[in-house]
Amino acid sequence: MQASGIAPLEQDYKWRATAEGDTVVMLLQTARYLVKSADTARQGNVDKLAGLTACLAPMAEAGFKPLDHAPAPVADVEAFRQLPYLLALFEFRARTQVYFLANSMWTRMAEGETFDQAWTALTLKACRTGQSHVLYFMLSKFIEMVDQCEDPACKAVISDVCSLFALSDIIGGQQWAGLLDMNQVEMAEQATGLVCDALRPEAVALVDAWDFPDRALNSTIGNEAGDVYEQQYKAAVTSPLNAKKVPGFFEAIKEHLNMDFLAQRNGTDPTYGGPGNDDYPDAEAVEGVPLSASRSRL
Repeated sequence: MQASGIAPLEQDYKWRATAEGDTVVMLLQTARYLVKSADTARQGNVDKLAGLTACLAPMAEAGFKPLDHAPAPVADVEAFRQLPYLLALFEFRARTQVYFLANSMWTRMAEGETFDQAWTALTLKACRTGQSHVLYFMLSKFIEMVDQCEDPACKAVISDVCSLFALSDIIGGQQWAGLLDMNQVEMAEQATGLVCDALRPEAVALVDAWDFPDRALNSTIGNEAGDVYEQQYKAAVTSPLNAKKVPGFFEAIKEHLNMDFLAQRNGTDPTYGGPGNDDYPDAEAVEGVPLSASRSRL
């Protein structure tokens, strides 16, 4: 294999081998920066808040209470899938969780703990708070790209994809407890259903748009050709796990088998196995009965 062919394989493999540890470290570093930004806001230096940390500016208010800055609840399900409202919710969560993390840090340090001691005790909360901020960042950039789309039909579809990204986190993500009431959670679930209904006709085109090669997917049910049953059969027949019989297996299931029916599975259909088909070789026969069979007989 040439070097040019190895590079994509390395790119596909290396992130899988290192992503988990790298992600946790970077989330903690993000949370540490957010705590520092929260302290900057508390001191009233809101002009020094950079980028999306500007959402922490309300923390400069005396007696700041996170829930006082919650977005006004929408009146109907359709409004819940609108991107500006979803972005406001993600901003609200990020600001609230940063406040709780920073306040816990300040409280512990006021009670005599060092920064490192307080931080060690709060690393799980810090990791989740960093993730909440990253998701807020991702949604904001996603919406920016939607706004830049000039094709109306394409914009409508990716707008729904963006909504689904946000809604799926709201109904299954972390750190939303206490921020949304029961009615809002119910509307989020209903809005998710509406978005899925809208995207269903576009599902195949959206998946194809990612252009993942079969080499990377390594999937029998997700390959480009779509021949699911044929690929699953081929994978089962050629798997090293099926290279030999499992001792006692046939004896254990024989009483449950229709041997007259199995005797008809003689590989007469060359599409799915039997003589003359090299792609779908016969599996090891059990008591003279070939295991290859056409899909229509299963």
